[in-house]
Amino acid sequence: MDKFLTKKSEDTENLGFKFAKTLKAGQTVFLYGELGAGKTTFAKGVAEGLGVRDRIISPTFVLHRIHKAKFGKIKRLNHVDLYRIEDQASVENLGLSEAFDEKNSINLVEWPEKLNNFPKDADYKIYFKKTGENSREILIHKGGFYQIKNAIGVLKRGGIVIYPTDTAFGIGCRIDNEESVKRLFKIRKRPENKATPVLFDSIDRVEEYVLPFDSKVKKLMEKHWPGALTIILPCKASKVSRLVRGGGKTLGVRIPDHIIPIQLIKSLGVPIIGTSANFSGDPTPFSFEKLDKRLIKLVDLCLEDKTKEGSLASTVVDCSVTPWKILRQGSVVI
Repeated sequence: MDKFLTKKSEDTENLGFKFAKTLKAGQTVFLYGELGAGKTTFAKGVAEGLGVRDRIISPTFVLHRIHKAKFGKIKRLNHVDLYRIEDQASVENLGLSEAFDEKNSINLVEWPEKLNNFPKDADYKIYFKKTGENSREILIHKGGFYQIKNAIGVLKRGGIVIYPTDTAFGIGCRIDNEESVKRLFKIRKRPENKATPVLFDSIDRVEEYVLPFDSKVKKLMEKHWPGALTIILPCKASKVSRLVRGGGKTLGVRIPDHIIPIQLIKSLGVPIIGTSANFSGDPTPFSFEKLDKRLIKLVDLCLEDKTKEGSLASTVVDCSVTPWKILRQGSVVI
């Protein structure tokens, strides 16, 4: 994974230009990010780098635009935007399978998460995140899209996955499958009276599982999420397994600053357990190399990727009591 920080749109476009020079004919690139995150700006740079003379605009209303290119063996750029796609049938009508089979093309796809089945694997996944009015954080992952897609399938079926977060490697399953939760506790040898943290993709989803909280807690979330802060709140016991709660009435919640768990949760539509990927009591793994190979053999899938450099465990603050109580001081200073 390569990380880039751009301060203005020209920087993002220039990064796309340089990235284009590394591409080979027949490759497919997926672009992820919210509206206005810089995907189309990056695409303009890619097009320029491939020798495209056409004006590059978002194909949102056209869905698929084809541009003539001139860079080595690359003769065509397929620019696809699936933001307004309604169903799988609509995609099939686009004829992307045939278009993407062209060996002299580069396929650039915005909003690929809109598809359940894509006609071709991704050679690169690029994630865009707004860090300011014009600044962006851009993460470039080479290959492995279907590794994430497989993880989503495993989780949907009630399986257990090891995955990277912004702090350490986590091990989890969907929290609404009691049998999966029991199996996870058994694999980790975790005491059943010890609650486990849960990861979410948005504050709105957090609100579905916890009791109403005041504006001070909301400000704490908005200031430090996504990030390495776990907040303990009274939860809706009927929606959360007794094991996840450790038999109590509270839940530790967090929105991680890492695209992989966020993508898993968004695709599932359900939060996932976010405990560290180790046997209970063993050292926390902050890199893939530190994962216990015995643990890997016990789960259904392990995603090989990276956590953030220099990461620490999350800070844990109990907001279910007054005054709040810091239970663990980690990356975030409260």
